[in-house]
Amino acid sequence: MWNDRYSQPGFAYGTEPNEFLMTAAEQIPLGPVLTIGEGEGRNPAYLAGLGHKVVAVDQSEVGLVKARGPACAGP
Repeated sequence: MWNDRYSQPGFAYGTEPNEFLMTAAEQIPLGPVLTIGEGEGRNPAYLAGLGHKVVAVDQSEVGLVKARGPACAGP
């Protein structure tokens, strides 16, 4: 299901991080972060842009390929 969703043009949930992460990110100590269920990578890209070293995991290979692309490279 997720490979089908993420194989569509564009980004299913956009490229901006979700609102919760934007408000909570300042409470995450700078350093390595593991993110799970990251789809096309909007949230880990945001954290990487803040200086975190991020490992993102998702069951969709298609989503992870998009997450590595330039369109979701963080702020």
